[in-house]
Amino acid sequence: MDNGTVRILDISNKFKEIHKFYNIKKFYQIRNQFILFDYDQSNEKSKKIGILHLDKCQDNITKIIHPGESGLKIDSTILMKFHEFFYFHENHYFLAWNKASSLCICALNKYYQLFQLVCNVFPYDTQAGRCSFVVNPHLYGVIYANIKIDDQNSRTYVSFDNGKEFMPLHYEGDSSECRDIFCGVELDLLCSTDFTINNFPDKWIVKFHGTYYRKDSAIRYTFISFDGGKIWKIFNSQIERLIIFNNGGLMFGAERSTGKIWYSYDMGWSWYKQKIDANNLIDIKPIESHNNQVIVAINYDILTNIYTLFLFNFSHVISSCQIISDSTCSNDDFENWYVPRDSGICFQGFEVEYLRKKPLSPCFVNRTWSMLTQKQCPCSLEDFHW
Repeated sequence: MDNGTVRILDISNKFKEIHKFYNIKKFYQIRNQFILFDYDQSNEKSKKIGILHLDKCQDNITKIIHPGESGLKIDSTILMKFHEFFYFHENHYFLAWNKASSLCICALNKYYQLFQLVCNVFPYDTQAGRCSFVVNPHLYGVIYANIKIDDQNSRTYVSFDNGKEFMPLHYEGDSSECRDIFCGVELDLLCSTDFTINNFPDKWIVKFHGTYYRKDSAIRYTFISFDGGKIWKIFNSQIERLIIFNNGGLMFGAERSTGKIWYSYDMGWSWYKQKIDANNLIDIKPIESHNNQVIVAINYDILTNIYTLFLFNFSHVISSCQIISDSTCSNDDFENWYVPRDSGICFQGFEVEYLRKKPLSPCFVNRTWSMLTQKQCPCSLEDFHW
């Protein structure tokens, strides 16, 4: 960047210049998806931002957003939170202030139409590491947002219709009679570069830490949904670095500072624990391949300054039903699953069907399976923003 000019070079082609932008104040690269340009303009009403996609499959045309034309404003406080700009499912999602100085989630669709989805979202400080909202990278139209209930507090809501309606979270087995506005959950919505890997381990699986507020308590838990966010399971937050794979057929985590590992074969219904010679597991990673489920963990002993590598092989295990022995899932082990839209399984002219492993099927998912089918269906005006 030189005197407000930004040059984009192709290092694979002898640093050939492929783009040049003028009058740029700042620019931000977001998740290796696109570059966000903040144009140097003194008039806030004519403020504009530019977006250049880095995906070679996308066109090389820079999208220009003029929020002022819709009565919205993007200022430096929003641009400093550039991780809260998302591009998924041919839609751009970002924050902007409305005329009432309320923070809003907005969307720019593939036809360059700008919509205001919901306002009064909570404006987190950039140092908090949390975000006002997160878009599901796998499921179109599913958005999680922390919406203010007063000046100091927010609770998490979810939308399954691309922001037309947001509803409170629902929890499995929740018998709480608290109907106070302060009761509910505030998820730690993270939107860092690797948020997809950490928080969306599979198309319909969502995992966040958060705080459950009741009448007289505020308790930290891990919240996991196996249906995109319609119903949430609540797990003890002492089980750290919880990983999920094989469509929820294996969950694994470590209990804080005790040297115990916890694992489940049935999406967290039944748990097993085992003591190991490690009380400071600093990293846990799955190694998943055909008929193999291996977990690698690294322990660091602070006193001896020694790192120890642990391998946990779950390729031949006893599940809640039977022994899994080189068993690849067959047709009978899968069920059809749809995103839980309020209007039915057809949304904006498409019916998207996923093949999901049944919760109690003791088998390994072969990743070569076609897990998604899509077909057209009659459009409904209620599915779109107007």
